Amino acid sequence: MKMQTLVIGLNKKPGFTLIELLIVIVIIGLMSSILLLNTNIINISNSPKTLEENFSEISQESIIRGKVLGWYANTNEQAVYEITNEETGIISKPIYSYTWYEFIDFEKEIETSDGLKFKLSNDDLDLPYILFYPSGETTGAKFTFYNNNQKYNFVLTHGGEFLRTDEF
Repeated sequence: MKMQTLVIGLNKKPGFTLIELLIVIVIIGLMSSILLLNTNIINISNSPKTLEENFSEISQESIIRGKVLGWYANTNEQAVYEITNEETGIISKPIYSYTWYEFIDFEKEIETSDGLKFKLSNDDLDLPYILFYPSGETTGAKFTFYNNNQKYNFVLTHGGEFLRTDEF
């Protein structure tokens, strides 16, 4: 009497099984997502953007990275750094920097949420004027840009909104 047996795993045809292919696709997907999360996801370039667009990108980058980002500025450039210690403002690495597109020929004053007023100069970028949190909030600031003929006032709210104001 012959006994019929079910043979599993003996496949005489060359190739991969569906399970093997799915496992490889899952592994590649996990590796690529880890790689993307450890790099700049948002395409931040040195192309001309308004200050509002820059702040929006910084806020998005902070949310995606899950890190506190600091905005630094002087009369010539703006820069964004990842903050490693919020109390001391110690930075770990630059994320990007760019030159001023708007208000290039304007005097620039910033009032932080602490009430400290700064007139931007050509000095080094020492401390962040604004912090962007992964929750989408910021420390906020008031901006005044002026030259001989024009004056512009802006506010970056704690909720990340960038508003033009005529008075503070």
